[in-house]
Amino acid sequence: MVASLIFVRLLYAPYTVESTVGVDMPLGRLIDGLLAGHRLAIHSIAMLTLFVNGALITRLIDKYNISTVRTYLPIVMYVVMGYGILAPFGTVGAVSVSMLLIVSSEQMIAAFKRSYTFNNVFNSAFCLGLMPLIYSTSLPLVLILPFALSLYRRTAREWIVAIVGLGLPLLLASAGWAAAGYGWGFIAGSLAEAFVTPAGVGVAAALKEVGIAAYIYVVLALGIVLLSIAAIISGSHKAGVRARKIYVHFTCLTLLSAATFFIPSGTIVSIGLIAVSAALLSTAFFIRFRGLFALIAYIALIVLVVSMNGIPVF
Repeated sequence: MVASLIFVRLLYAPYTVESTVGVDMPLGRLIDGLLAGHRLAIHSIAMLTLFVNGALITRLIDKYNISTVRTYLPIVMYVVMGYGILAPFGTVGAVSVSMLLIVSSEQMIAAFKRSYTFNNVFNSAFCLGLMPLIYSTSLPLVLILPFALSLYRRTAREWIVAIVGLGLPLLLASAGWAAAGYGWGFIAGSLAEAFVTPAGVGVAAALKEVGIAAYIYVVLALGIVLLSIAAIISGSHKAGVRARKIYVHFTCLTLLSAATFFIPSGTIVSIGLIAVSAALLSTAFFIRFRGLFALIAYIALIVLVVSMNGIPVF
């Protein structure tokens, strides 16, 4: 219901920032350009990708027994936390960056407790290397690679494979644009320029356009994430080794994603990035704080989303 409300509002009454935001790299603009002029198709594909992303997070939780309770709550939390305030559905590239982050994380987790997993490590690094070529502000998330390689105890040879996988997207993109006559340094130069160029409308300005409900929403979502981390720490002795490492991995991802809000080029696309880790971590909150407290927090989130997407509660 909430997703449908967001979808309808975006089609008929989008906020100014949602209509103007876009990915800032040539590859991202190329992806969006494939459906240029087909607004309904762009919004539909973005919405479908949104649900796929939520399903991937849920599958990751179930596959590696991160949670003691089987739940589909991560799908809801990903939609609500990532796109409840503002949704850059005018750009398919924005949602695809979040998908790359999820796939990269899943592939790295799959490498744990295996002797050699060159394919998983390569795939993880390749997805990470592709992200900044679509949305330059996601560049800090590349720092998760050395951290994850150390966390999941990968070998020296796998580190080499990861470095190759990380750099390959830039090499391929540079070769493609060079063949089109732009020169080998065009993509790298575009990345450097886009990363330091201030966004037309930053996250703070975008929240101001939405109103007071957006600020209340941010405080509530932040509180849920912090309480989730506290619940994870207090119950870490009950979790398995893999689950503990995944929680550490995604906590670090949360910090790196939050850092993109303070980069001059950061836009509302960054909200979708932090929603990936927030959706996984917040599961711990609703499992640990069962009862009235968790129910009130959940209902408050939904009410705020409804308020910002159609029914003026505030």
